[in-house]
Amino acid sequence: MAVTKDELLRKIVEVGRERRGTVGVAARRLDSGEEVRYEAEGEYPTASVIKLPILVALYRKAAEGKLDLDERMTPKPEHYMTGTGVLNDLSRDISLSLRDLARLMIIVSDNVATNLIIDLVGRAYINEAMQEYGLKDTAVRQRLDYISKAWPDFRRVAISSPSDLVLLLSKLSRREILTPEACDEVIDTLIRNQYQEMLPRHLPVERQRVLWVADKPGMLWDVRADAGLVATPGLTYAVAIMLYGIKGERRAGRIFADTDGAHIVARLSRLIYDYFVP
Repeated sequence: MAVTKDELLRKIVEVGRERRGTVGVAARRLDSGEEVRYEAEGEYPTASVIKLPILVALYRKAAEGKLDLDERMTPKPEHYMTGTGVLNDLSRDISLSLRDLARLMIIVSDNVATNLIIDLVGRAYINEAMQEYGLKDTAVRQRLDYISKAWPDFRRVAISSPSDLVLLLSKLSRREILTPEACDEVIDTLIRNQYQEMLPRHLPVERQRVLWVADKPGMLWDVRADAGLVATPGLTYAVAIMLYGIKGERRAGRIFADTDGAHIVARLSRLIYDYFVP
């Protein structure tokens, strides 16, 4: 059902008040440039959404000839941490190509692979690349270490904003950064993301009204975020929804799909779809 922009913004405000948290939303149609924005700038904790800028920086450094995506790498002890992914459960002497490590970082949100890539690419390089792309609120501040160093303010690990993420996704879709082939490979990797609890959750993919969603979600205690491209038969749009401080989300065992925060992102994602695709 179609909604007006005023109705959409009103519902976004209502969600923030209902959950007593901070809600930020940005979305942009890539054909017309029409935007929806609400509290879209500032320093938001990202959880695993920061892996999208890290992925782009990795491919940028490869395009510059400074690293080889086919080189095989073995994670070091300092790269290991708890959380999402599979490398924690595999042999510690495993060797994978950098390209496959990048895929693990996105598809199953592997934290070990992410820490290896952060060290290899360099935090300064990642942050400078994002600044050159025009992202003002995005930075990697340390390796992923959410318990010992970051609790309870996860902005100590990484920050971004809905506005920044939509800008980055728009540049990817329009092939304004990297090489065209690298942009396509990054988007293809995002399409393979296995966590479908937020942006794609209520979109009509099964009726082929949505062709694909290329997104990177993030979930961490009271942080919920997802940023991606949504392609329909008639148009493509970039969207980023970020929440933090959401009431009730710190309860143990409520990190993934069946949480209020995940449902909020899914609801807002559908509202944006209904606005752009009446």
